[in-house]
Amino acid sequence: MKKLLLAISISLITQLTFAFDNPVMDSYGTWAGKGQFGEKYKIVINKHGFEDYHKTNLEEKCHGKLYFRQKLITYSGKQLLKQINESTKMYQGEENYKEAIAYWQKIKTRINQNQQYKVIHVDSDCAESYEEFAFLSPNEGIYIHSDPEDSYDYLRKIH
Repeated sequence: MKKLLLAISISLITQLTFAFDNPVMDSYGTWAGKGQFGEKYKIVINKHGFEDYHKTNLEEKCHGKLYFRQKLITYSGKQLLKQINESTKMYQGEENYKEAIAYWQKIKTRINQNQQYKVIHVDSDCAESYEEFAFLSPNEGIYIHSDPEDSYDYLRKIH
């Protein structure tokens, strides 16, 4: 019985140690929007960050560890704008990216270079890509995904 209780305690402590606790309560809810190429996005963010990644961590492991790591970071508006500008320069002149670049220019108008933005960053030891969600306001955000090039999608909170 003692061994069982010890195993359960260790399991709970391990899960709590690796659990992500999202302190940005305004971010909780469902976010949706159309991506740069017209694809539809719908993500749910709650106290565990990205709900889908939290669920995956409960079901799957990667090399015996959590499949995804989530952490809260802060970007300045200046950093976000620089990141989007770098991606824009990379694709400047490519016919397939004209619409994406125009879309990114619109996103840039939502960013204040002098403001700080909370961002949920997700990465994994089992993949080279990462995803982020930058909270611009209680109702607006940018979904950033890298696989391997960065892409930016404007989302609004729907509930």
